[in-house]
Amino acid sequence: MLAWRLLVVLATVFAAGSAEPARVRPDAYLGFRFEPGVETKLVLAGGAAWDFVERASLFGGLALSAIDNPGVAHYGVGASVRVFDRADVRLQAQVNHDEWSGWQAGENRAAGMVAAEPLRGLELGAGMAWRAPIYDPGQYHSPFNWSSDAPEWNLVYRLDWMFVDRERYQAAFWFANIDRLTIHNPQQFPAGLRGSYQAWPRWRLTAQVGTDIKGLSALLFAFTEMDLRLGVSGEL
Repeated sequence: MLAWRLLVVLATVFAAGSAEPARVRPDAYLGFRFEPGVETKLVLAGGAAWDFVERASLFGGLALSAIDNPGVAHYGVGASVRVFDRADVRLQAQVNHDEWSGWQAGENRAAGMVAAEPLRGLELGAGMAWRAPIYDPGQYHSPFNWSSDAPEWNLVYRLDWMFVDRERYQAAFWFANIDRLTIHNPQQFPAGLRGSYQAWPRWRLTAQVGTDIKGLSALLFAFTEMDLRLGVSGEL
């Protein structure tokens, strides 16, 4: 499959000749998501990024949910390769599987993106995603079922601005419809704030609050989702 082949290519480009030691960056969080009339759930998620050579990294994660749609919620893997040192230009690709057990529905997704850091603390990215919704009760669990009655292409984007970056404190604003675990629908415009505090030499406490902006009426934004997360992140 093309998406898996692209991940392999990105993970191996520039691998030869690297003198940098490998790093692993694990993280985990407990979250609460509420969308009126859609779902209310707790989420327990974890994952890691592995910088196995100077220019390339692999990443992945898994999320489990409780209350509505209990069980597996999301999982995925991806790769990132730095192709230009100037502005830290990177190529990224990922494949993801989402499922909703209560609705007996799932979705497989593959995405590619070009990302860069033109200014310190400011990350920009844009790309495309292929989405394959699965409504078959016997097939929605499978991450290998890419046959769908309603497949579609979507634009993916990310803006992440770290406006506070001190020795122990960090704070950032983000506006993005893609992260490590999932890709939002095109009519949603997710945004939020993220912060962290270095509580131990290699570990940080993290917090994030997010929402989806789904409409603009009479000059008022319609915030229709709440996403709260508390967790930890580290570097080994």
